[in-house]
Amino acid sequence: MNELKILIVDDHPIVREGLTALFAFEKGFTITVITCQNGQEAIDLLAVDTFDIILLDISMPVMDGLTALRKIKNELMLDTPVLMLTTYNSLNIISQANDLGADGYLLKNSSSDELMEGIQKAIKNK
Repeated sequence: MNELKILIVDDHPIVREGLTALFAFEKGFTITVITCQNGQEAIDLLAVDTFDIILLDISMPVMDGLTALRKIKNELMLDTPVLMLTTYNSLNIISQANDLGADGYLLKNSSSDELMEGIQKAIKNK
């Protein structure tokens, strides 16, 4: 896994920009990052483009992450791994994401190493 195409879906510009910058410094990987600011933008983009992994926030305007996850897995029928990346540390929300087909769940206070490990595990279906 030396090349990755990542879709970041988050309504906060600083999160999108920060993750994009973080991936630019990853050694051993060529990472292409595309960003969206809500679930609807992601659904529209996923209808015409493919990614190796999707990093999806939960709380966003227009369409939240859980609704987007449901659409990605059940309507678009994509098998693209989806890693929830959020501040919500609630068993109820984690359970909902799992039931909807999330391939992983990380909190935004995770380290960059934990994020890269989570991405690699989600891509390898672990």
